Amino acid sequence: QIVTQHSEQGVPGASMFHDHVHPTMEANRLLALKIVDELRDRKIVLPAPTWGDESIAEVTRLVQSRIDRPLHAKQLRSLAAMLAWLKQPAAARSQAELSLELSGRTEDALLDLAGGLQNQGAFELAFEYLNAAVQLNPASARAHFSLGSCAMQAGDEAQSILHLQQAVALEPELTEAHVQLGVALATQGQLPQAEHHSTAALRLVPESAVIHSNL
Repeated sequence: QIVTQHSEQGVPGASMFHDHVHPTMEANRLLALKIVDELRDRKIVLPAPTWGDESIAEVTRLVQSRIDRPLHAKQLRSLAAMLAWLKQPAAARSQAELSLELSGRTEDALLDLAGGLQNQGAFELAFEYLNAAVQLNPASARAHFSLGSCAMQAGDEAQSILHLQQAVALEPELTEAHVQLGVALATQGQLPQAEHHSTAALRLVPESAVIHSNL
């Protein structure tokens, strides 16, 4: 009944659910109030004389003030990744944007969000947020590395090389960028450059079997 009353044409949607099962914060609030009413009607609880719209509003403010916004934002980023895995890009973007409203469009939030989407193979959506991170901080080696890594995984080696080169230019001791750049360049047949970056990576992590194998 709650869903029907608060959904357009009575059909469950984004106003009540984050996805196909998890209620929104407002839906949970409405459910809680309905439970209180039911308990009162069954005389299981007896409301205080002060119980009413003002006290409900005060409780609402109190509960919302206690919400861990960074944690909530992180959970919504995980939900966006799950929806991407379910091949629902529009729903994934919706939850991604909600998460950024809570956390702010910081570099960390954008990279974390994009990483989850990338892990689920949602490269187009991941690129959107990685590009936003690079635009936010063009001098971030981490942002360029993440974009290069995503491009490599998506099969765009030229774009991958471009951003991985930018990453090592900004942070010459970023080992993983040298490793991936070596692989990407080797795939493109640029073997001397590939050897150069693999050797640079080996100087940073001389015990790495993977880098020895690449060389």
